[in-house]
Amino acid sequence: MTLLREIRINGVFREPQFTDLGLEHVPFDELTKTNAVEQPLLDGICAGGSAAVTGARGGGKSSVLAWVCRNLPDDHIPIRVPVVGMDDPSDPSVLGSVALGAALEAARVRDDVELGADQRARVENARADEMTRPPGATRLGGKLGGGPVPLEVSAELGSLETEYARGVQPVDRLYGFDRLLGIFTHHRLIPVFVLEDTEAALGAGTDDETRDRFFASSLRLLIREVDTPTVIAVQSAFTQLDAYDELRPHVLEIAVPVLEEGVEASLTAILARRLECFGIDASVEETVALDAIPALAAFYA
Repeated sequence: MTLLREIRINGVFREPQFTDLGLEHVPFDELTKTNAVEQPLLDGICAGGSAAVTGARGGGKSSVLAWVCRNLPDDHIPIRVPVVGMDDPSDPSVLGSVALGAALEAARVRDDVELGADQRARVENARADEMTRPPGATRLGGKLGGGPVPLEVSAELGSLETEYARGVQPVDRLYGFDRLLGIFTHHRLIPVFVLEDTEAALGAGTDDETRDRFFASSLRLLIREVDTPTVIAVQSAFTQLDAYDELRPHVLEIAVPVLEEGVEASLTAILARRLECFGIDASVEETVALDAIPALAAFYA
C-alpha cells in the first residue's frame, strides 16, 4: 500500500471528532514550552475548581478539553453535556436538566444491553472522550463521558434515572443533582461536567438578553450550586460581555494562545502526532511537500 493511500484510508488528515481530539492533541504547553494551558487546567479541576477555556473559534478549545478528559485521574469521570438545541439556554432548569440527562443516559449504557442504532447514537453524542483512559481492573458498568463507572454506581444511577423519568424527584432549579452527586461521592468518584460548545447552545440569531442570561444565570448557577468541577469553552468575544463578568469570579480562566512564534515547528509536531496515532511509519518530510508547512504557517498567521 502506498503512503498516500494509507493516509487516505485511515483518514489521517480528516477533521477529528471530539472522541479523537484528546488522543491527537499536541498540548499547547508542549508547543510553547510553558505551563499556561493544559497543566494548570488539569490542576485546577483536580483541586475541585471549575474553569473556562477561552479562545477564538477554531483555536483549539475543544482539543484542550478533550486532552483534559483523557488525562484526568481515575476517580474523575468526565461527562460531556450536549448543549446544542436546548429549548431555552437562559433557563437554569433547562441546562440543569440537560446536564443531568446526559449523565443518566450515558451511565445506563451496559455491554450486556442491546441498543438500537438511534439509541446508541444519542448515547454516543452525550459522551466525552471514549478513550479517556485505559480500562482498569474494576468491573465496569456504564460509562460517563468515556470514563469507566463501577457496576454498582451504574446500577444506582439507573435507579435515579427511573425516578427522574417518573418525576419522583422534587422539582427545583437543578433537578436531581443532589442525588447524582451523592451517588458519586459515596463511591469516591468525582463527575466533571464538560461543555465544549457553549456558543452552539445559543445558536444563530439569539437575542442579547437570552445570551446574557445564559452566562449570568444558567452557567453561573450550574458552576456555583453544583458541587463538582465544571469546564466550559467560551469564545473570546463573549468574555467581553458584562454578563460574563458575573461568571468570571467563579472560574479559573485559561486562554488558548494564538501561536505567533515557532508556528512551522508546531505544525510539524501536530502532523507528526497524527501520523503516530495512526501507526503511519513515515516522517512529516516524507508525507508533506517541503513548501507546504511554510504555506500553512502563513495561512494561520
